[in-house]
Amino acid sequence: MKGKKKSIHNNLDAEIIFQIVLIIIIIPVFSFLTITIFENIFYEKTCSNNEIFMNKGKINIVTDKRLYYEKEKIILAVENDSEESVYLEPCEYLNNLEKKINGNWEPYKETVQNKVYDDYGFEKRKRITICELGLPKAEPGIYRVVVRVYYDCKKPGENMCEKSSIFYSNEFEIVNNNVEFEKIKF
Repeated sequence: MKGKKKSIHNNLDAEIIFQIVLIIIIIPVFSFLTITIFENIFYEKTCSNNEIFMNKGKINIVTDKRLYYEKEKIILAVENDSEESVYLEPCEYLNNLEKKINGNWEPYKETVQNKVYDDYGFEKRKRITICELGLPKAEPGIYRVVVRVYYDCKKPGENMCEKSSIFYSNEFEIVNNNVEFEKIKF
């Protein structure tokens, strides 16, 4: 009788340990799958075109700050995390902005039409490119920078590349120079 009780007790202990281990494994896997599914749904809803990505690919575009005053300079970093080389236009052509209006992104500034390229103005980039962009006299609001990245280019120029993709920077705010902040009382 004692041996039977001890055997049942050992089986219960093993079953409890197995259930605990199973829970420890299932919870992280379930969490990872849930996050991945919601992330994919979010990106599908925010991307209206297959060639447009929001920093989901291996190209990351970030600004140095989240708040700018009119006519301030933006330091823009384009990081290529992929294995392939990409081509970027000269920095002066990278200052295309979109403004958030009623929750939708609208082009803010006309793109430069007659772009001049040379061997130095349309370069193959492997890792990080830093550009200093001048803000146009913009109305206060929420903006982002739009950057087209080119692949498989035969010569300098957007028409000489086999494919391209559009990437966006983080959102940032532009405020008037005469904005006064309330004094913080301690």
